[in-house]
Amino acid sequence: MKKVLLIVDNPHREMRGMVAILKRLRKKKIFTYIASKISLHEWNSILQPDIVVLPRSTGNPYKAFIEKNYNHITIIIIPSEHGSGIEKKMLTFNFGNNFLNDGKIDSAINLVSQILVGGENQKKWILDTMPELFNKVKIVGTLNSDHWLKPKKIKKIKKMKIGICTTFKSLFLCTKFKSPHKLLYDHLSPNYESNQWRLKVLDVDQHYLSVLFEAIDKLSNAGYDIDIRPHPHENFDGWKYWLKFLKDKKNISLNRDTDITKWIDSNDVCITTFSTTSLDCIARGVPAISLEKLVADQVARMPKFKQLQTGEYSWNPSSFEEMMNLIEQVKNENLKTSPNFSSAEVFMRDNFYWPRDISSATLCTNEILNLLSKKNRKRKRSLISILKIPLALVRIILRDIRDFFFGPRKSNLLFIFSFKVWRSSLKFNKDLNL
Repeated sequence: MKKVLLIVDNPHREMRGMVAILKRLRKKKIFTYIASKISLHEWNSILQPDIVVLPRSTGNPYKAFIEKNYNHITIIIIPSEHGSGIEKKMLTFNFGNNFLNDGKIDSAINLVSQILVGGENQKKWILDTMPELFNKVKIVGTLNSDHWLKPKKIKKIKKMKIGICTTFKSLFLCTKFKSPHKLLYDHLSPNYESNQWRLKVLDVDQHYLSVLFEAIDKLSNAGYDIDIRPHPHENFDGWKYWLKFLKDKKNISLNRDTDITKWIDSNDVCITTFSTTSLDCIARGVPAISLEKLVADQVARMPKFKQLQTGEYSWNPSSFEEMMNLIEQVKNENLKTSPNFSSAEVFMRDNFYWPRDISSATLCTNEILNLLSKKNRKRKRSLISILKIPLALVRIILRDIRDFFFGPRKSNLLFIFSFKVWRSSLKFNKDLNL
């Protein structure tokens, strides 16, 4: 039996897309398993798959895994991340953090069998850097944008609700380090000079968060219901702790459902600063507001490889007064979905293969099946590899138990500890069969 291993970097961001691929492959009688990146090497040893699907070819553990295994395993890079319409971010994502600074490539992208990208722009940016990859790059849209295909449910008339999705994954927001000293030491050392960019990002994060808190206070005081959806990398417990001690929290809620479709559709307007979620909103007919002008001075000092999604397609107030005026227009049903809808359509076409009448999950599955059809599975397990299986499982279980109770983020023990994410991902895909 042919086998495929799907690797997830962040389940809150990627699980619904990977579950969609898993369902389609299993219908074709392909044994498919989803695993966390933390256990990539162990699950590869246990399953000995024909194909491994990774979210990227840079950083740990991906680059080392590709360099070690590309000769005997078919490896695919899949467009499971959002932000794929930003050139500098995509170049960094594919070729390494130092690529924009000194042209140095720190990636194993040239060793993979296939690179699946969101649109024509991503293909062009990759091939401009490595023309030799021409036959490997395929356009399939993005897994995250598959929810644009889901029918919009008519919202029941209720009190007006405002959705806020946060954008950044600051060092101090996304981890549970007990000491900021250890946190900074771990992220700045040993190459202090090359890692100083993190401090500039941290500066923007804190200014952005202060602006966001002020916006929340103003909206809450005006009596609006507010539903906050933290970035997938953010520490959700930190947000719950903040809400616990908020003076007036009766109309403020937190949301971490993987089904972003349901979240967007439940709101009358969304604040989506620096986020491609603004495009998600446009696709679903919900106006989006960006607060980027309120932190413009700090953003100007950001490192160039951390280029942010601007609010060209969102409503972009210069003050809180303008923001409240936009909210009032939404309340009176006088605000268009986007101030620049035609430009948004071009952006979505060139970066997300949109409009399309078939899901990215199906297009990705078809590419995987095509590669599988070319493989003749002749490998047999050696006695040594069989004996290593129990040891690999023990390592996974012990490490995941350790991380679940004592680590900086809760692990996904064989995905047993993430039934909620599984359930939400399966529910999301239930009526998306294109």
